[in-house]
Amino acid sequence: MIFVIPPQITLEVLKDVKKLYIKNVWMQPGSESEEAIAFCAEHGIECVHNACMMIERRKDYVLTNL
Repeated sequence: MIFVIPPQITLEVLKDVKKLYIKNVWMQPGSESEEAIAFCAEHGIECVHNACMMIERRKDYVLTNL
């Protein structure tokens, strides 16, 4: 699940993520908060944060097309 929402909403959605047994989330920059990251850690949800999916994807593209 990829989050591109305000951080105060991210934490609320994470509660539903837990109920649905989703185990991997990516919080785009601006969507994360210390509380949301802590929630993931407490409930065994793998969490990517402080990384933009578009930038990371572009890095992979550039590296594979050198």
